[in-house]
Amino acid sequence: MQSGGCCAGSTPMCFPAGEFIIGDVDLLLGEIEGSPFYIDSRLYEAWNKAELMLDVAPGEPEGFSLGPGGGMHFVVRSEASALPDQAT
Repeated sequence: MQSGGCCAGSTPMCFPAGEFIIGDVDLLLGEIEGSPFYIDSRLYEAWNKAELMLDVAPGEPEGFSLGPGGGMHFVVRSEASALPDQAT
């Protein structure tokens, strides 16, 4: 799930299957190796329907997210101009 703020800022979050309740405003962006990747549709609109790429970077997972392992955490990358005031 691409977080839109709150406790973990705007980092992508990974949860065990069934632990995250999908709401009416959550939009399925696609699947990554069989796992669904969602974003709040209002956030997607605010980010001008940016093309997002899920990636990993060195560092521990943030917030409530599971990590990809090996001292890495998930990040979302996009064109800098596509996300207002948003770092990668």
